[in-house]
Amino acid sequence: MKKENDIRISFNEEARNDAKIKVIGVGGGGNNAVNRMIDSGME
Repeated sequence: MKKENDIRISFNEEARNDAKIKVIGVGGGGNNAVNRMIDSGME
């Protein structure tokens, strides 16, 4: 029995793209965010 609010999600691994993150900051916020990403080892 299908419920009214059932959700199905599927992913195609072959169509996966790399995410691009853009940081825009006002004051020191953007610089702090970039530094935290670098410190965490994000590539």
